[in-house]
Amino acid sequence: MVRLMFLLYITSQVYIVKSQSTGDLRINGGSPENKGRLEILYNDTWGTVCDDYFDNIDASVACRQLGYCSGILLRSEFVTNGNETIWLDDVTCSGNESRLIDCTYTKSHNCHHGEDVGIDCDVICPEIGDLRLVDSTTSRRRDEGRLEIYLNRVWGTVCEQEFDDIDAAVACRQLGYRTGVAIRSGLIYDGTGPIWLHGLGCNGSESKLTDCTNSYLTYCSHYLDVGIQCLFNYPTKDHGNLRLIGGQNRNEGRLEINLFDEWGTVCHDYFSNFEAVVACKQLGYCTGIVLPSKNEDDGNGTIWLANVDCEGNEEKLLNCSYDSYVTHCGHQNDVGIRCFITCPTQGHLRIVESAKEHEGRLEIYMNGVWGTVCRDFFDDIDATVACQQLGFCSGKALHSYNVVDGTGVILLDDLHCSGIESRLMTCSYDPITTDCGYYDDIGSMEVGVLGLLGVPAFVELTNFEHVIAQTQHLCMEDSIVKDIQQNKETVVYFVIQVNESVGLSPGNMSIKKATLLDKRRATKLQKSRTRKFKTERKRLKEMKLSKNSGLEIREGKTYKSEIGMTEQNVDEIEMPGPPEIREFTDNILTAPILIFDLETTGLQRTSDIIQIAAYSQNNKFSSYIMPNRAISNGASAVTNISVIGNQMYYNLQPVPSKLQTEAFTDLNDFVKSFPVKPLLVGHNIKRYDCHVLYNSLRFHNMWNEFASNISGFLETLELFKVLYPKSPSYSQTALVGELLGETYSAHNAVDDTEALYRLVQSKGDIKCNIQALVFSANYPKEFSHQQDNLQTFTDAIFVKLFLEPLH
Repeated sequence: MVRLMFLLYITSQVYIVKSQSTGDLRINGGSPENKGRLEILYNDTWGTVCDDYFDNIDASVACRQLGYCSGILLRSEFVTNGNETIWLDDVTCSGNESRLIDCTYTKSHNCHHGEDVGIDCDVICPEIGDLRLVDSTTSRRRDEGRLEIYLNRVWGTVCEQEFDDIDAAVACRQLGYRTGVAIRSGLIYDGTGPIWLHGLGCNGSESKLTDCTNSYLTYCSHYLDVGIQCLFNYPTKDHGNLRLIGGQNRNEGRLEINLFDEWGTVCHDYFSNFEAVVACKQLGYCTGIVLPSKNEDDGNGTIWLANVDCEGNEEKLLNCSYDSYVTHCGHQNDVGIRCFITCPTQGHLRIVESAKEHEGRLEIYMNGVWGTVCRDFFDDIDATVACQQLGFCSGKALHSYNVVDGTGVILLDDLHCSGIESRLMTCSYDPITTDCGYYDDIGSMEVGVLGLLGVPAFVELTNFEHVIAQTQHLCMEDSIVKDIQQNKETVVYFVIQVNESVGLSPGNMSIKKATLLDKRRATKLQKSRTRKFKTERKRLKEMKLSKNSGLEIREGKTYKSEIGMTEQNVDEIEMPGPPEIREFTDNILTAPILIFDLETTGLQRTSDIIQIAAYSQNNKFSSYIMPNRAISNGASAVTNISVIGNQMYYNLQPVPSKLQTEAFTDLNDFVKSFPVKPLLVGHNIKRYDCHVLYNSLRFHNMWNEFASNISGFLETLELFKVLYPKSPSYSQTALVGELLGETYSAHNAVDDTEALYRLVQSKGDIKCNIQALVFSANYPKEFSHQQDNLQTFTDAIFVKLFLEPLH
């Protein structure tokens, strides 16, 4: 009987389980077990909590309910996303609750799982005066962050006012480190709860921060919460010093910084002229600019800083905000700068954002700041005045898509020079620039040597002296002009030979161009003084503000116009286009059609691809691609693609993504899988998509392989203009609606490719229409090399005329 009762007792114990009830909590998706995503049981189902208004006070309540002493909120990028129901939103606790469900909250929410709450609970209970570091720049760094102190059984912050490196050293020694330094509040996240200490005055000998003198009852705000970085070794005397390496001159080169007695580099990401100025001032110069990355040799060793962000008034680069844990940047992205001893004065000019010193975005210094110039009415005469002020002979205006967008303020608009001014500021201009966007920034290109293109490529020798006399913008010395005249036959036929070798038309435009330039300057100067001219100029400006409307009526809203940028027209390029090679190695009539589309971080042809898709009858490919630069607000609004931390989102839902190298390798493998080289088909690709694709693949040395596996490109925008010459709109969205009677989610690469495929298939066999509209895989490469060819042309003539003896 006793044995039977014992067996019944043991059996009953086996089936005893802890019951679960609404409001129970658990930590999931983390390691160790006290750290991870917070989940709550509601209606017998586990779900997550949204992080809206969730702070460290709420985290402490949750951790105490779980049996821990206290806890803190984890930043969202360190929390794995859940897939259950989101039960709670807008949680607000006072700190005295025993269960999280006793706090105030809302059941309805506007969250996605990228906002799931994560908590980090304290295993060891804190004692009065204990310190901790929270909200560091990365979860792997426990030696830096916002300093918090435990007083009155509540964690609180320390005010930054009067807090210095001596106070930081005392705090770090209390935390078990050898020493430490204070980091400014802009480098850390604002805290919550009480601000316990203010006006600390440590002498350096204290063992605990509470031993220092302080003020408890002085007003302070959480945006002044102090942060510290603790060190196991004392900083050397060179800690934070800068140097320039590998430049042609002492004032330029790759920027390196010394941290912990080791020289390392700085990542180029988001490093702008603001940061360059701070670095140059620390080096003893007056100001500076960023150099294009390809101008500098790659460094080696540690990459110490990334995402550097300066306000411009810092004394040292280390006083700016930055990420000190760098995983996404390679030495090919090391930043280079050029520093200047002379400080700019009112009206000073500079050319920036270019690999060539004589071309790029034009900036002017006014009222103590650098700013850009709007390209409205900016022409070659205005560019010549700017270039002559910079010490060149002449100049010409670059098209806006050849200019990297500026930042800061736009200082001049509606610039109008007669051509006789010595400084750009003496030309007439409008200081009100509200109708100008950064996509209207102008660039100017010096043509002092490039002006040799004015020497006739093909012209009768009897007119040669006339050409030299008319081409006044060459700015040559008399002796050089005389040498050219004496050796005119050699020069002329050499120019013809070089011209043809780089694919430029020989022509005889030089005489006409030089003559027209003189006439134009005189006419413009005379007209600019009349009231009629000023009235017409005002009318043209008003027309510019609404010039998108006519284009949209004709072709519908485009990706660019929806972002707010005037559609770029390749036909307006001033330089001669590359030859469109039509000698295809494959028969395009038998090539399979492969529809492709991509979405990008912005409007430039050098933008990063963030989504790419390709679609054919039996095959499809798609990938979201993690960009190396920020997605512009306009592009994110159009595509609904965003990046938070290391996670990409589409329509606020997390999506899997790949790094660029992996995605482009997969794309190449996909294209190679076709038994016959496919013909890539897209809408408006000749103006934009194929150029972005070329630049992206070329950066990773993958373009040649990709181009060898395709038959060419087909532009469907031109195709439908041929098929439907009277259509009111040629945008893809409008064509799908008009011809298929459908609507779809535009500006998603997958949906765009599938819609275009249905649109093309609805026309039956289009092969009879495409031969005249197909362009070679070499086209983007040839287009990109236009300016390189022109520079090669210039350099070759310069060597022939000035470095080789003429006989």
